[in-house]
Formats: sequence, C-alpha cells, structure tokens
Amino acid sequence: MKKIYLFLLIAFGVFSLQAQKITLLYEEEAIMGETLEIELNPEATRNMTFIHIQNDAEGEVTFRIEMNPTVSDGNTVSMCFAGQCMAPTNFKSAAVTVAAGEVYTQFDLQYEYTSLEESSVLLHFIDTLTNETLKKLNVVYKSNVGLTENADDKNIKLSAVAQPNPATNNVTFNYSVPAKYKNAQLVVRNSLGSVVKQSAIKTGVHAKANVNVSELANGVYFYSIIADGATLVTKKLIVKH
Repeated sequence: MKKIYLFLLIAFGVFSLQAQKITLLYEEEAIMGETLEIELNPEATRNMTFIHIQNDAEGEVTFRIEMNPTVSDGNTVSMCFAGQCMAPTNFKSAAVTVAAGEVYTQFDLQYEYTSLEESSVLLHFIDTLTNETLKKLNVVYKSNVGLTENADDKNIKLSAVAQPNPATNNVTFNYSVPAKYKNAQLVVRNSLGSVVKQSAIKTGVHAKANVNVSELANGVYFYSIIADGATLVTKKLIVKH
C-alpha cells in the first residue's frame, strides 16, 4: 500500500511539473509566488513594468492576458505590447503565441500616477485553447517614501531598483548594501560590457543615486553594485528617449 501511495505521489509531482506551461520573469529573474511589488519613485509620474513570459511547454503556447486593476484615484494603468499601449479601459488583450523554449519580451504595464497611494493590478494569463488560467500575478505599486537613511541599521539587505525603467533622461537607483561591505560602487555597462557610468555609493543605509542618461543611446544596459572587488547584483536597464 505504501508503494502505491509513493507511486501516486511521484506521478502527481510529475504531472504538476508538466502542467506548468509558462514562467513569469521580472528583471531576468523568475517571479516566485503570485505577487510582484514595485516601488514607485516619488519624483516620477510613470512606471514601466516589463514582465517577460517564458514558454516551458514542449510546444507553442497561445494565451491572452486579462487584468483586474484596483487603482487609487488619479492613477491609471494600461497593458502594452511591443510599445503600443491599450486603452486603460481595455482589460483583455489579443492572443499572443510563444514558441516552445522562447521568451516573450514585448509585454509591460504602464502605470501613470499622481498619487503614491498603493494600487494593484491582478493579471490572469489564460490559455486561449483550453481557457485555463496558466498563471496569476498581482502587481502591487507602492512607495517607501517614508524610508529614511539609518547608518545604525545592521539588518540592511542588498537591493537595487532602477526607476523609471525604461529611463529617458534621468534614472534613480534605489539601493541598499549591507554594512559589512566597503568601497561600494554603482556601475552601468552597455551591452558590450563597457562602463558608461560609475559612481561611489554608501553602505549600511537605504539610499538613492540619481544618474543622467540623456547622452546614452537607446538600448539595453546593465547596472551592477560592486563592493570589495565583487559584483553583488546585476540587473537590466533600458534607455529609451
């Protein structure tokens, strides 16, 4: 009897793995769970949230995206595909087909805000053939504007978020580096690996670094936090004038 239970357990696990058709990615990393928190820049009025969809199935997957926004007064959110944004009142996209093993990178949410009050957008990724929900993701827009620098905080964790992203003329890097690191720097490289921006940053605090990118060409860049000769984190930055 135990062997039967074990066999059923293994079979169920295999079936569950096969059933997962897509993986959602944010800043090149898989989104764990069903919630993605986006920190708003109080000095900006727009946030572009790029969410990539990876096809994990053996064949192509065709899906549509439906959203259910709960947005604070004065703010709006739209779904965009290949740079073309739908009307904020349109909550259902056309069908998108992704080949096996490919990643769809042309989807993003455009959040326009005049208020920093918390908003959320519930996304449903629905298989157009079976009408089943492949993934659900709740994107939460919030602000930590009340967060202040505290050099005595010993529990600072590593983080780096560029806003807005894509950036046009200026980008703000909200970052924190554990106090155990010294000689920290923020480095921006182009797609060839050449350093185009570099500046010293603080450790042991939550802080911001403002960088002018108006002279950089449109394209994909990568920003890193380097401390004590080691690269601690690297993420993607898009410049689009």
